[in-house]
Amino acid sequence: NLQKDEDLQNWKTYRNEEYGFSIKYPNNWIVEQSTDYAGEVEFVGIGDENFGNLTGDYRMVIFFPKYVEQDIISVGSQFESTSARRENIEVNGLDALKVTVTTPSLAGWKSQRVYITGGQYIYAIAADLDNQTENQILSTFVFIE
Repeated sequence: NLQKDEDLQNWKTYRNEEYGFSIKYPNNWIVEQSTDYAGEVEFVGIGDENFGNLTGDYRMVIFFPKYVEQDIISVGSQFESTSARRENIEVNGLDALKVTVTTPSLAGWKSQRVYITGGQYIYAIAADLDNQTENQILSTFVFIE
C-alpha cells in the first residue's frame, strides 16, 4: 500500500558516508552491509525481519559495479539467451537507467535493476518488491556530502 508522506518521514534512514548516499526504508526492516576481504563494502542488503543474516535473501540490494554494461551482461548469465529492456527514468530528481532482463528459457523469470551514476560510483539497486514499495524507497535515495 502506498504510504502517506508523513509515514515515510517515520521510516529509518540508512546513511553510507563512504559511498555518499542515504536511503530510507520501512521501520520494521533491517539493513546489513557485506564487506570483502579488504573491508570494502560489497553490498548493502535491506529486508524485513524474515530476511537478512547475509543469506543473500534481501528485498533490496544496493551494490557498486565498476561498469554498467558489464553488470547488465552478467544478469541472467546462467541462461543461454537473455534480452534487456532499458528505460531512462528519474529517481528523486536524479537521472537513472532501469534495466529489466528476461529470458525465453524460463517463463516469468526477470531481473530488474536501477542504475544511478553519481560522483565516482555507480549505484545498482536490485529489488524484489512490489512496484509501489520499490518506488517509495527509491524516492528517498539522495547523495550526501
